[in-house]
Amino acid sequence: MRRWLWALVVWGALSAAVWNGFFDVLVNRGEKGYLLAQARAELGLGPRVTMGEVMATTVEDAARVSTRWAVIVLAAGLVATGITARRPR
Repeated sequence: MRRWLWALVVWGALSAAVWNGFFDVLVNRGEKGYLLAQARAELGLGPRVTMGEVMATTVEDAARVSTRWAVIVLAAGLVATGITARRPR
């Protein structure tokens, strides 16, 4: 039981790192998208956008995708831990 608890802690920490990594990359991509849209608007090639408009949807989407991947990593780790814990020694 103690090993299972340690595995839960390790996989939880790893999934938190995955969440942070994905969130950071996706928000960074949204920031670059905003800058591109702003540059296009200044050149007259597109509509004006505000930082709030772009980042509201970006943060929401980034949180959703990050959570999905963190749950996948956590579930896969716990399933793998469960499988290896049941193996005969």
